[in-house]
Amino acid sequence: GMPYYKSISVFQILSIAIFLVLYNSFYNVLFNVLKRFKFLQITNIIQVVINLVLDVFRVPIYGILGAAIATVMGYISRTVLIEVYYRRKIKKLFF
Repeated sequence: GMPYYKSISVFQILSIAIFLVLYNSFYNVLFNVLKRFKFLQITNIIQVVINLVLDVFRVPIYGILGAAIATVMGYISRTVLIEVYYRRKIKKLFF
C-alpha cells in the first residue's frame, strides 16, 4: 500500500547489491580455496569503511535512500578490488 511506496526505490537500489553479492560469491570460494583469507578480510574492511563514511555524509541528506546508495557503493568497491586482484594475481595461476 501507500505507506510502503517510498521503500520501492530503496529496494531497487539494494537489488544491485544482491547481484554484486552473487557475483562475488564465485570469487569468495576461489580465494578461500587458494587460502587468500587476508585479502578477503581486507576487502571486507574496505567495504565497511567506505559504507560507513558514505553513510555519514549521505544519510543526513537523503535518509534511507542515502544509506542504500552507500551500501551499494561499498559493494561496488569490493567487487572492483576483487576483480582487479583476480586479473592481476590469480588469473596468471590458471591461464
